[in-house]
Amino acid sequence: MLPITVLATATQTITPPIVQTIETFTYISIGFGALGVGIGFLVWLTIRRAK
Repeated sequence: MLPITVLATATQTITPPIVQTIETFTYISIGFGALGVGIGFLVWLTIRRAK
């Protein structure tokens, strides 16, 4: 994975639609990551309570 700054610098030379697509993918992956953490926390809580 490239650092965001390197990615941003590289994408400035590419056409805007591609930059927008990369931005969208970044936001989606961050969203799914947060969702995964949330679900994992809920599962952990449920298992802990069940004991």
